[in-house]
Amino acid sequence: MIQALPARERKRLLAACELRQLGADRLAGDRGAALVLFPATCLLAVVTSGSATPPLALMLEGRRGMVGASLCLGNGPRPFAMRVLLPGSAWGLGPAAFLRQLRASPALLRATERHHLLQQRRLVATAGCAHFHHLEGRLALWLLRVADEAGPRFTATHDQLARLLGVQRAAVSLAAGALKARGALDYRRGVVRVLRRDLLERSACRCLGHWPAPA
Repeated sequence: MIQALPARERKRLLAACELRQLGADRLAGDRGAALVLFPATCLLAVVTSGSATPPLALMLEGRRGMVGASLCLGNGPRPFAMRVLLPGSAWGLGPAAFLRQLRASPALLRATERHHLLQQRRLVATAGCAHFHHLEGRLALWLLRVADEAGPRFTATHDQLARLLGVQRAAVSLAAGALKARGALDYRRGVVRVLRRDLLERSACRCLGHWPAPA
């Protein structure tokens, strides 16, 4: 997202940011952390937060996205957390500094508005998918989303995938085993390799054709 800004506005934004290194499977922010993050090389999973229910992944944000802009709306703590799915770096700044950048950069303001609308569409899509679609199709869909950002080989344990999907680890193991038997993927020691993207796409739930793509 930052790379799509005009050079002058991109330079000003980066000067206001701090480059943060984020470790795998850690919380990049929670309801007490006031940060706007632009992933550079990491992949973040935006997950629900709260003790009433297990966490559920709502969307993924990679180098074309951002998280935390809602902090600038002044509505108090956000009801989600950002879990690092794939380690790497992200540019971060506080909400007050981000608001100053929005006032100074028309391109950043337009990009933020577009991305916020995209996130709302993704939330609606995720809600329906989690309720109505079977696990194997949902798993295939999320693996495709990760591969779109990270390439066909990436690290992801069954525990991580179970937390993303809000299910038990054993259920993910069964679904992943079915996809592996079909020849769509292989996995070993926490490393997933997409062998046949076309087979993975056929296995994915029908949300694949309606999932809003990054601008």
